[in-house]
Amino acid sequence: MTVEETIAARVSRRSYLPAPLSPAEKARLERRIGQFRSAGVRIELVEDGAAAFARFGKSYGLFSGVHTFAALIGRADDPASGEKLGYYGELLVLEATGLGLGSCWVGGTYDPDACPCALAPGETLKCVIALGSCAQKRGVKESLIYRFARRGTKDLEQLYTADDPVPAWFLEGMQAVRRAPSAFNKQPVQFCFARGGVTASVPDLAQHRDLDLGIAKAHFALPAGGRWGWGNGAAFDKQARGQYGMEVSKAVDALLAAQEQVPV
Repeated sequence: MTVEETIAARVSRRSYLPAPLSPAEKARLERRIGQFRSAGVRIELVEDGAAAFARFGKSYGLFSGVHTFAALIGRADDPASGEKLGYYGELLVLEATGLGLGSCWVGGTYDPDACPCALAPGETLKCVIALGSCAQKRGVKESLIYRFARRGTKDLEQLYTADDPVPAWFLEGMQAVRRAPSAFNKQPVQFCFARGGVTASVPDLAQHRDLDLGIAKAHFALPAGGRWGWGNGAAFDKQARGQYGMEVSKAVDALLAAQEQVPV
């Protein structure tokens, strides 16, 4: 699938089939996770994580069949750690979508004490991303949750400000941002196009908004083509060519090559 097809196809899934990842799927995801380490980002692929979604009062009734997830581990010594996890975690989500897998960002409705991840001093389990095969059609409960979550989706014009007419590449990036997941579907990230440049920011970095900032930046950069500085209000460095129309896995490769030029 192309970048735009993958972004359009990605939806949050909460019901998973019992089949484990295939060896090829696991290898692709682990390859990506290995690439992220050069940016100082730690993500672990957990295949025996059902216990984290089994506790009554956490995810009971919201998720079913989850046994595989990506654990996103933050670092206290990196102020941009949450933003980076959002950025690279969403690239992993889109890689999984291109493989035909379902996914869902999970910030609170799981049991972190049941996650089999060994944390070093200064590390915290920031969130997890459920991954796996899903039925083609959503069940009744999953459909209701999906419709409820999508009710507040903002119009495109609510997501950015501009002091000049915006170019096509900016609108392509913003269309992708509008489809990005965010905590409680609040879509808090605001983009600004001014004097030919782009910045992105959130009101504050609490309540998973640092993750939201990184996720939105990834969605913008893929079709627009370029690299982001890290931090709230940081600028986008537009490249000569975006990845619009490119196969998603190749597009992620190109984006990682560009982003590695940014100090981490």
